[in-house]
Amino acid sequence: MHPDGHGGGHPRHGKHHLFLTITVFFVAIMFFLIYTSFYDPDFGNSITGNVISEGNFEGKIDLEANLLVPAEFSISGNIGKVELRKKGDNVFLVGNKKFELKDSSIVLDDYEGNIMISNNIIKTLRGSAGKVFVEGIPISSDSKISVKFNDEITYGYLKLNDLNLNEFSLESSGNVKLNNGKAIVSLEDELFKVRGFSGNLEFKGSKLKIIGKIENSNLGFVNINN
Repeated sequence: MHPDGHGGGHPRHGKHHLFLTITVFFVAIMFFLIYTSFYDPDFGNSITGNVISEGNFEGKIDLEANLLVPAEFSISGNIGKVELRKKGDNVFLVGNKKFELKDSSIVLDDYEGNIMISNNIIKTLRGSAGKVFVEGIPISSDSKISVKFNDEITYGYLKLNDLNLNEFSLESSGNVKLNNGKAIVSLEDELFKVRGFSGNLEFKGSKLKIIGKIENSNLGFVNINN
């Protein structure tokens, strides 16, 4: 008995409360570990919402993007193969020959030149190609020959195969996956810039699909060289 006639602060009650708190905390941790291990492995990831951690990828990493065709997009350089399905009437110049084409399928092998797209229209396609095919029929010799369209091209499909670009950039909306989907981000009218790209660009109507490998990008979760 304390000299003033009262108890000494109930020490047993304090110890009991601390023990109960530790027990509840321990049980909660065990439940979390068991649940995420055996029932829902993604539960732990969902706690952080849409936050994506920085990756540490060595060498080139895989890229897959499904985007809207940007309002303005142009590239210049070497393209292994250009596959084009055009709509409407166009004048197509191959060397000193002129072809008046309606809806047609065109393939350009070993293309070197520039291609500019604006609002789902090919504004410019001008360069040279090793071989030219129209509707599967070869119309050029084995040597490089100049090719160009005199006017704008409405296309249903355009694929640029075996590209090797130091860099390219575009503003668009859609989803970008890196390193086989280990890092994913959604773009909303945002800049997407990559370096050291090798792969394919596929334009189908208003959709752009990019598949290949890159060395780096402007997206914050890419951290390859560290």
